[in-house]
Amino acid sequence: MIAALTLQSYRWLAGLILAALAFLCAWLNARSASASARSEGKRLQALLDATGKTARQEMREAAKDLHESVGQLLSAAQLSLRGALAASPDDRLQATTEVIDRAIAELRTTIVALRTGLGSDLPLSEQLALDADRLRRVSRIRATLKELGLPPTLSEDERVILYNSCQQLISQALQRARTAQLDITVDAQGPLLLRVESDGQSAEADALRETEALGVVSRRCRLIGYTARQDSNGTAWILIPEEA
Repeated sequence: MIAALTLQSYRWLAGLILAALAFLCAWLNARSASASARSEGKRLQALLDATGKTARQEMREAAKDLHESVGQLLSAAQLSLRGALAASPDDRLQATTEVIDRAIAELRTTIVALRTGLGSDLPLSEQLALDADRLRRVSRIRATLKELGLPPTLSEDERVILYNSCQQLISQALQRARTAQLDITVDAQGPLLLRVESDGQSAEADALRETEALGVVSRRCRLIGYTARQDSNGTAWILIPEEA
C-alpha cells in the first residue's frame, strides 16, 4: 500500500511538474511574442516618424519656395503698382492692383496651410529677421528688426500663430501708399510684444480693410491668449497678451 501511495505521489508530482513546465513554456512564448510585438511596434513607429519627418520637411521646403519665389515677385509687383497708383490714379492700375492683392492673399493662405502645425526650427525673431532681409532684397522698403530683451521660449503653437499674425500685419503695412520704412520690434522686456510700424499713408479706403484684417488676426491670436491692436497714431500694429 505504501508503494502504491509512493507511486501515486510520484505520478502526481510528475503531473505537477509537467503542468508547471507547460505554463512556463506558454509564459515564455507569450513574453517572446510580446517582446517581438513591441520590437515590431517600435520599428513601425520609427518608420512612421521618419516618414512624417520627411513629409514635414518637404512641406516646409514647398512653403519656403513659394514664399521666396512667387511671393516675393508678387510683393514687388504690388509695391510698384501701389507706387504708380499713388502717383497717377488709374482705373486699370487699380483693377490690376486688386488682382495682385487677391493673389497674394491666396498665396499666403496656401503657405500658412503648409506651415500650420509644422512650425519652424527657427526662433520667432530669426524668422522675422529673414523676412525683413527678404523684403529689403526684393523692394526698396527699408525693413528693420529690433530686439529688446531676451524672448521667452515659445511653444510650437505660439510661435506659428505669432509669426503668421505678424506676417499678416506686415502685409497690411505694405499696402499703405508711399510706404518706404517698415520697422518690426520684438519686445521681451516685459510680456512678449510684437510691433509692426510703417511710415505709409493710410487712406479712408484702407480703414475697412485694415479693421477686418485686425479682427481676423485678433481671433487667431486669442487661441494663445494674445490680441492685436492698433496704436493711437494709427501707424503701428501690436500683438500683445490679452491681460496686458
